[in-house]
Parts: sequence; C-alpha cells; structure tokens
Amino acid sequence: MKSRRNRKGMELPINIVITVIIGIIIFGLGFSLFSQISSESDKRIEDLNNQVRTGIAVLECENSVSAICAPSYSMRNGQERTFQVFVTNHDDLADEFSIRLPSTLVPNPRGGVILESNNDCGSVIIFAPNININIPAKESASFPISVMASRVARTPCSFVTTVEETRTNEKTPLIIRVE
Repeated sequence: MKSRRNRKGMELPINIVITVIIGIIIFGLGFSLFSQISSESDKRIEDLNNQVRTGIAVLECENSVSAICAPSYSMRNGQERTFQVFVTNHDDLADEFSIRLPSTLVPNPRGGVILESNNDCGSVIIFAPNININIPAKESASFPISVMASRVARTPCSFVTTVEETRTNEKTPLIIRVE
C-alpha cells in the first residue's frame, strides 16, 4: 500500500511538468507565428506605401510638358529604396531614351555615386542603371534609381542633384529627403 501512495504522489508532479512543457512549446509556437505575421504585415504596408508613392509620382509627371520628371522622395536613415524617374516621349515616333546623373558626382567603389548634402549632414549613395528603354510615341516609361542612406549623420536632411535625359539633354531636379 505504501508504494502505491508514493506512485500517486509522483504522478501529479510528472503530469504538471508535462503540462508546463507542452504549454511552453505552444506559447513559443504562438509567439513565433505572431512575430511572422507582424513582420509580413510591415512588409506589405511598406509595399503598399511604395505603390501609393509611385502612383502619386505618375500623377505628378503625367501632365508634364518636359521629357523627364523626378518627383521628390522621402526615406528613412539606414534604408535602401528604389525610386522611379519618369521619361515621356512627346514625339510622334518611338525612340530610345536613357538617363544619367551628373559626371561631377564622386564614384563609389560599389558602383554608384556619392551625393553629399549641402548642409554637411552626410551623404547618400545613388545607383542609376545604364539602360536604354524604347518608349512608344506619346507614352511614358520609368527608370529605376536605387538610393542607400547609410551615411547620414543627422536627420532630417535633403539631398539635391539633377537627372538628365540623354536624348534631349533635358534636366530635372532629383530631391531625396532622409528622415
């Protein structure tokens, strides 16, 4: 009889230990699922913000009489983002278009150029692809420009340069605000 009581006394702590272990595992799985869902929602919100910004940029540039249009963009310090520069073919025939940044900007060893701020708050690195796009008559196309804001000392800070459309040599300001 005595040994039976001891076994019953041991069953209770073992059941509690097993229940606690299962609870900890379920809590951990639930927490990781919640973390995954919240990180995906942050990415979706950022993608939606980029789509809205691009839509606004298209509206800004849609009725432009110039061949090139670069809306001003904002980004966070430490972030890398891709922006769009829009080029419109106002001619009656399709033609090749490309863009370029000023040759006065300092080259970066990683392939881009360094754009310093006017008020000594740091610099950003701009990567503009060297591509030609065939744009049909009376239509627009966009050129991607990647910007990395990893060397900004204080925020907010604005960086200003120009982007030139190479066929017509028309220039437009490119304004990047790091917050």
